[in-house]
Amino acid sequence: DLFNNLNLEIKQNEKIAIVGANGVGKTTLFRMLQGYESFDSGDVFWRRDLRKGFLEQIHLTEDLENVGDFFAKAYADVLEMEKEMKRLEELMATDHSDKVLNAYDRLQEKFMRRGGYTIQSELMNLLTRFNFKESDLDKDMSEFSGGQITRLAFVRLLVSKPDVLFLDEPTNHL
Repeated sequence: DLFNNLNLEIKQNEKIAIVGANGVGKTTLFRMLQGYESFDSGDVFWRRDLRKGFLEQIHLTEDLENVGDFFAKAYADVLEMEKEMKRLEELMATDHSDKVLNAYDRLQEKFMRRGGYTIQSELMNLLTRFNFKESDLDKDMSEFSGGQITRLAFVRLLVSKPDVLFLDEPTNHL
């Protein structure tokens, strides 16, 4: 058994560390929390709207993936909201109904809460802070070292703005 009678509650704004020797199950626990590993009994409960972010020990990605596309996946929901807002804006030119106006208002509020208006500037700020350039967005992931890919993965994770952030053995590359 890796865990017996494990009970863990993480409260809002709490910062915790799970520390232990190699092989005691830290990564397995993270994989269970992500749903990649099953467990014999028990339950995992998450708040319904909770955004989870995981940084694996070894971050591998497709060699041919473009860095810009790699980041776009982190905020794909924001890009979809933006498309829908544009569609609703076009619709509002001819349809002034409360239904359309309210749908736009709700979507815009959600878009703002998710950081839709500032996400690109936040990405550029984080890239700069982690010693990357804007031109790096046009490169393939295969052009970067393992340490750089780990840093890019961490930046992507931060841009996704998770409520809970799990770092599985963060390295000095971060």
